[in-house]
Amino acid sequence: MGGFAPEIEDEIVKVESADLMIWQFPLWWFALPAILKGWVDRVFAMGRTYGGGHVYETGRFSGKRALLSLTTGGPEAAYRNDGFNGDLGAMLRPIHRGILNFTGFAVLAPQVVYGPVRADDAQRAGWLADWTGGWAGSRTSRRSMSAGTRPDDPSAVRESIARPHSPDGPDGRASAWRACAG
Repeated sequence: MGGFAPEIEDEIVKVESADLMIWQFPLWWFALPAILKGWVDRVFAMGRTYGGGHVYETGRFSGKRALLSLTTGGPEAAYRNDGFNGDLGAMLRPIHRGILNFTGFAVLAPQVVYGPVRADDAQRAGWLADWTGGWAGSRTSRRSMSAGTRPDDPSAVRESIARPHSPDGPDGRASAWRACAG
């Protein structure tokens, strides 16, 4: 089908059928880890996922949402405009705009855990509770980011939306997670 290797075709179909795509990864050299970038390079194929006038608002994934859930090696202060590493939003822009928005996804404000390797068990438990309470345990979500929204802007964090629907899961989340499974 379409000239893709079966493994690639399967991955493309997962993305096409997902309502919400979540990428969970460690920020690696201020970008996606190579294995995830390689997946993007193979799965986001011209002609199938973009091209022919199907970009941004008219992209193939228009009406779908995407979220980056990432960890960093340093503390939050290091990823601000004046921080040691610089603005996290600037680091994520090529992913948000150049991959996800470009193919039509509405990009949601990212879930960022700063320096988990240096956190104690109580802090890690708090992060997990925040994640579970905000996604799996309720109907709340993160709103789409506009061009000027910073990922650490508290006003960009949550608002109520309807739960995504999916024919393959009673809770509506199966297709979102399926797109992330490798």
